[in-house]
Amino acid sequence: VDDDCRVSALLHQYLEAHGLRVDIAPTIQAMWCRLEAHRPAVILLADGLPDGNGLAEVPRLRQHDGVGIIMLTMDAAPDRRCLGLDLGADDYIAKPFHLAEVRSRLHAVLRRVGHLRPEETPPHSFGGWTLDDLQGCLVGPAGKRVTLTDKELRLWRELAQSPGEPIDRDRLSCRIRSLPWEPDNRAIDVLISRLRARIERMPRLPEIIVTVRTKGYMLVPDGR
Repeated sequence: VDDDCRVSALLHQYLEAHGLRVDIAPTIQAMWCRLEAHRPAVILLADGLPDGNGLAEVPRLRQHDGVGIIMLTMDAAPDRRCLGLDLGADDYIAKPFHLAEVRSRLHAVLRRVGHLRPEETPPHSFGGWTLDDLQGCLVGPAGKRVTLTDKELRLWRELAQSPGEPIDRDRLSCRIRSLPWEPDNRAIDVLISRLRARIERMPRLPEIIVTVRTKGYMLVPDGR
């Protein structure tokens, strides 16, 4: 959903060439008309549109179960991204963007909302640890149970939504603390360290929750 015809045409051509079916809507009104006809797997939604701000439509779009939402925006300030994520957006992409990045982020959201083939859905075991969501704990290879704090649980869920893909500190901070990440704030790093100490064989040489330089943190799925 974007009124920039050049951007829409580029995305349409590139994504369809990579096997995705794409529909274009230049306005919010056109988007809702399309949604009455069929439900997409993911909506790429610009914030500044001729008939309103796309961000304001996110809470209403969230009522459509199973639809992913990725914001396309010129304003990617941390507080703006946090607002969008809190309202229900799955991801943010700043303009100008690389087409390959859009495709990768689309695939990540598709996995989260369950629109990829079953063999492509995120695995639930990492280093032999499986989340018992009902009890709020991790169950280890030998049956050991580690009870998670509320923030640890949210951290694990966020990382587990994109297995094998790094999640940057800003997104983690927005999701877990509802605050934009600041370079001098190590709250996320401390939370990662505490969780590593509880599940890694060698926390200083982590194999489950790894750091990806300049990109953030990543959960390594079993079998990789």
